[in-house]
Amino acid sequence: MFCLSSGQPASKKVADDLTRYVEAGEQAAEDFIQTRLVDKTVKFQDRMKKLSLHTFKSMALKCSLTSAQKKTVEVRAERNLLGSLLGSLLMLSQHHNISLEQLFEFSLGPIPWSLASADDGLVKTDKAQLMHAVEAITENSDNVTLEKTVNIMDGNALMQSLTHLPQTFEDLAMSIFTCLPKSDTVHFVTDTYLENSIKQLERARRGSASAYIIGGRKTKLPHDFKTFLHNSENKRQLTCFLLKEWQTDRYAQRLQGRNVYFVLESQCICLHSMDGLTVDASPVPELSSNQEEADTRIILHCLYSSQQMPTDVAVVVRSPDTDVFILLMAYSFEIQQPLMFDTGGGNNRRLLDVHKHAAALGHDVACALPAFHAFTGSDCTSAFVRKGKKGPLKLLRNNHNAVQAFLEVGTQANSVSESAALELEKFVCAMYGKPTFSNTDKVRYEIFTV
Repeated sequence: MFCLSSGQPASKKVADDLTRYVEAGEQAAEDFIQTRLVDKTVKFQDRMKKLSLHTFKSMALKCSLTSAQKKTVEVRAERNLLGSLLGSLLMLSQHHNISLEQLFEFSLGPIPWSLASADDGLVKTDKAQLMHAVEAITENSDNVTLEKTVNIMDGNALMQSLTHLPQTFEDLAMSIFTCLPKSDTVHFVTDTYLENSIKQLERARRGSASAYIIGGRKTKLPHDFKTFLHNSENKRQLTCFLLKEWQTDRYAQRLQGRNVYFVLESQCICLHSMDGLTVDASPVPELSSNQEEADTRIILHCLYSSQQMPTDVAVVVRSPDTDVFILLMAYSFEIQQPLMFDTGGGNNRRLLDVHKHAAALGHDVACALPAFHAFTGSDCTSAFVRKGKKGPLKLLRNNHNAVQAFLEVGTQANSVSESAALELEKFVCAMYGKPTFSNTDKVRYEIFTV
C-alpha cells in the first residue's frame, strides 16, 4: 500500500487501520447501541470518543524551522485537484484492470508539481535571496565616498516608496522632484505600459484598482495612493503629468545647471534650464527604446552615461529591485566608471560596489546571472518548488558546463542548442540531488518529489 501524493509505502499502523476501518466503524456502532440504548450504562447525550484511525495524513513529513519560534510544521500535499484525480484512478484501476506501473509513465497534470502551484499558477520565490547570496560572497565596503556621480533612479520604485503624501498632484510632482538626488545629472526611468503585456499576470497578482482621471494640477490625490498605483492607466497618466509639470517655469530654477533625463514610454526627454527662468525639453534619440521594463531601460542609461562621462564620475543606480542588480552585474564589465547600486531602506540602506561583486563571481558567472535568475524563478517564470536561489547559485559556481549553458540562453530567439538543453537538464537534476534517472523515474520524480 502506497501513498500516491508522496510515493511512500504505508506504515504497518496506517495499513492496518485503513484495512479495518469498516470493521472498526461497525463495532463502534454496536457499542453505541448496546451501552446507550440497551444497557443504558452510558448517557445517550455523552460525548462520543473518536476512533482516531491512522491514515496517510498521519504520515505527513515534519520539519523543524530554524526560526526563533523553533516550530515544528507539517509538510503535506495540498494539490486537491490532482489528489481527487489520483483517487478516482485508483478506484478505476480496481475495476478495469489498469496497470498503475504503466500509468505512472505519464504525467498526471499539465504542469509538473515541481514547477506549479496547486492551481497550476507560477511558483513564486524570494528574488532578493539571490542578491543577498551574492553580497555574502564579498564583504561590502562601508562609508563609500563619491564626489562626482550620475544618478539613475527607478522612477516607479520612487513613487511606490512615498509615505508623506500631499493633497494635490501639483504638490506630489514637487515632492517627487525634491526626492531626486542633487547631482548635476539625474535619470528618472519609468516603465512603459503596453496592452497584452507579459507583465499583466504579475501586475494582476499584485492587485488592481479603478481608473482615476488626473484632470489638472489641482486634482486631489486619491485617499489610497498605493491602490491607485495598481492600475497601469493611472501610472501612465501620472508619468505624463510629472513630465508636463516639470517642464513648467516653476522648475526652471531647480533645473538650472542640471540635466534630468525623463523616460516617458519609448521616448527620453532631457530637461534643463540655462537661465533659471525657462525649462528646455529636448529628446535624446540615443535613449529611445521599445523596452517595456524600467529594469532594462536602466542598463541602457548606464551604458549611455558611461560613454558620456569621464572615468572618475561614478554611476549610481537607485532601486530596490533584485532584477536591476542582476542585470548590472552582467553589464558591469562594459562600464569603466565606478558602478554602485543604492538599495534598501532605513537602517538597511546600503551602497553595493557592483564591480567588486562581479569580480568575486567571475566574468562568466556574472554574465550568466540574468539567464540563471529567470530560470530559477522571476516575475514571469515559475520557480522550482522549495529550491530558492541560494542553493542553485552555489551549484552554478561549481559547474562550468552549466555556466556555459546559461550564457547561451537568450542569444538565439526561442531556442537553445541541444547540448545546452542537456546541461540545463543536468543542472535541474543536480538541484534535486538526483543526477540521472530513466524516463519512468523522471515522471515519478516530477509527481512525488515536491
